[in-house]
Amino acid sequence: MFRWTLPVVLVLSLLTFACSNEDDSTVLSGDSDREGEEEATAHSSLGLGCNPLMSAHCLLPYPSMALLVEDDASPTGLRVGLKPEHLPFEGSDSSYFVNRFNRADGFSVSTPIVAVFEGQRVDPASLPSLGDPAASVLADSPIQLLDRENGTRIPLWAEPDRHAGEDVEQPILIRVLKALEFNRRYVVVLTNGLVTEKGGDLHPSAAFKALRDNEPSENSEVDVQRPSYEELFEFLEESGTSRNELLAAWEFHTMSEDMILATIPPMVERAVEVLPESFEYEVTECWAADAEDRDAFGCEVLPDHHALSWRRVHGTFNVPSFLDENGRFVLDEEGKPILQGTTQAVFDVNLPRSLKGAEAGSAPVTTFGHGLMASGKYYLHDTDDENGQMTLSNKLGHIFASTEWRGLCTSDLGEITAMIQDFTTMFEVSDLVAQGMVNMTMVQPFIERTFKDDPLMQASNGGSLVDIEHHFYTGISQGAIFGSAFMAVNPWIRSAVLHVGSSCYANIIQHSDEFTSLQLILDTAHPEPLKQQLALAFAQRLFDPVDPINWVGRMTEGHLTDMGQKYILWQNAVNDSGAPEFGAQVLARSGKIPMLEPFPESIWGVTETLATPTGPGTSGIMLFDPGKPEPSDSNAEVINTGAHHALRQREEIHEQIRGFFEIGKEGTILTPCDGPCRFEGESQR
Repeated sequence: MFRWTLPVVLVLSLLTFACSNEDDSTVLSGDSDREGEEEATAHSSLGLGCNPLMSAHCLLPYPSMALLVEDDASPTGLRVGLKPEHLPFEGSDSSYFVNRFNRADGFSVSTPIVAVFEGQRVDPASLPSLGDPAASVLADSPIQLLDRENGTRIPLWAEPDRHAGEDVEQPILIRVLKALEFNRRYVVVLTNGLVTEKGGDLHPSAAFKALRDNEPSENSEVDVQRPSYEELFEFLEESGTSRNELLAAWEFHTMSEDMILATIPPMVERAVEVLPESFEYEVTECWAADAEDRDAFGCEVLPDHHALSWRRVHGTFNVPSFLDENGRFVLDEEGKPILQGTTQAVFDVNLPRSLKGAEAGSAPVTTFGHGLMASGKYYLHDTDDENGQMTLSNKLGHIFASTEWRGLCTSDLGEITAMIQDFTTMFEVSDLVAQGMVNMTMVQPFIERTFKDDPLMQASNGGSLVDIEHHFYTGISQGAIFGSAFMAVNPWIRSAVLHVGSSCYANIIQHSDEFTSLQLILDTAHPEPLKQQLALAFAQRLFDPVDPINWVGRMTEGHLTDMGQKYILWQNAVNDSGAPEFGAQVLARSGKIPMLEPFPESIWGVTETLATPTGPGTSGIMLFDPGKPEPSDSNAEVINTGAHHALRQREEIHEQIRGFFEIGKEGTILTPCDGPCRFEGESQR
């Protein structure tokens, strides 16, 4: 998922060291440094960003109804009600951050849930495990997440934050294994089935014990909640959990889908409205295999030019921009970004060797989405082709074209470093990510309206090589993750292959082996584990506009474009530790994506299967087992299993993509293996 080089890590580490707090030696996280009257007022008002339920930090448990205020103008009737002083991190622009965060009318449908048992450490063995989601939806599960509307239990797993040493509060991290519904209230339940590391009883907070046992409380905010808690206890009794079993329980409300649809869809719609007849562009680099291209076009002839590539082009083109001079959105009254003008984006194009001598109009364009902290150039101009994309381009006879996924690409090192140092700049990265989606959407019309006529794109016998009738998308890792949002809103592309993707960014990020370098930086900038976990939970809002968990239902149902149903092939690796496999399973479970037979292992909760080969116009998830070890479920002991990179050069992968993109049969999913796809041996990197 991530591509970090040693120089990048060193630069980030030095920047982090230079910018980190000089004095951040608090032992216990949260509000432990507050005293006297300041401590007494920390939880003075529900609905203003604090909750009396867990005293380790005023935002705990997160998320909760205490962090929401009523707003009749919002689709949910609610808004987030944080104040700058409630944030778990300091920053340069807390007011701006809070104002943007408070636009939400609820919490993310894949939000991490953070809790603490003050001064107590939970036995990990007593928590619902990642390996047994079925147990988490039983009435005797020690942690439950219930839909308040119908009592349905949501599958989940939980883990202690293993970054937390013995001398600090240890966050308990609850992670959903199926997306929550938009605009719905949920109940989190922790029972006495949880025990301490030594096997003893855990104790509820004084505030919750007062609510549960009808005991008096000196905290007026506890008394305010008594009527609603009596209703909650009655609901839980009817659901099979008695109040005397409870160690904690609280509610929160998810955001409306309007919050998701207010960002990228109107940006793409507006960008399409202002498409120029011809894009402004500049070719800045050209590489070729043949001396004739040097003589005709000035391309650099490389002695080690990849044998399957004919020409490779790098340049810039102008795209509609929604970012102001500060790198932020200006929002209209409906919260939609306002077009600001144009900006330059890079583009990269690979013409494969198989197109040399091809007829004019015979080469479809496939838009390619690159991995995290990389660029299209890294994949499409790689002499070693270690990711197999030039080989795939050659097999397909497709022109591959790409731009940068701005916000989380190589060019954004500075912004990401600043965000790690100062989480209040989070929306500057988030806005850049959304702008990156617009840039990627512009690749197809740029090629077809303008660049197809460039001399570099001409067939040997004259005329442009570009087939303007057939359009495709393929993405790897981050390109597969962002690809769901891209496909949901793209008005030109119907068929896509998303290779080794995942979902639920804030839940998977500490379980990616390629996050290790960033974790070191995060530990330096924000050493308190509890505040770190709250910051990571907040960060789901950064990813929400592009997180596939919010878009999976908009590709095969609830269409956002005039094209109707999209055809999506998910190719996922068993035991992937780069883009963690459990995130892909959450996506399949939430989107009711059928599993493609035969499969090397089943996905719990996915009941629909499809036999292969399928007919045209289908979608599904194909699992490939590269024979790699199972990853650890620890967020602090992440090991690279090798599965993430093991498949992308394989003939079976490319053959399945070829069949899926076959013109006239788009969306046909072939059986690439003789039986379930299981491979042995080392990665073909």
